[in-house]
Amino acid sequence: TSMGVLTLISLTGVITATLAGKLDWEIGLPFALGALTGMLFGRRIAHHLKAHQIQHLFAGLSLMVAFGLLAKGFASL
Repeated sequence: TSMGVLTLISLTGVITATLAGKLDWEIGLPFALGALTGMLFGRRIAHHLKAHQIQHLFAGLSLMVAFGLLAKGFASL
């Protein structure tokens, strides 16, 4: 359900920004392709993993991103 809501919100944002001429496709397209590639890869391997393993992998990835953002923030001080 949450992924469906995120999809609808994101799609609305993309459509609105595109119609307003404010979407830079040179920046947005690589992110969209990366997300699509990740989704397709994730679907292929998800059935080989248990639910708790997927949750741990997601938590680990989230922590890595958080620490990366913190490091970037401290580096700019």
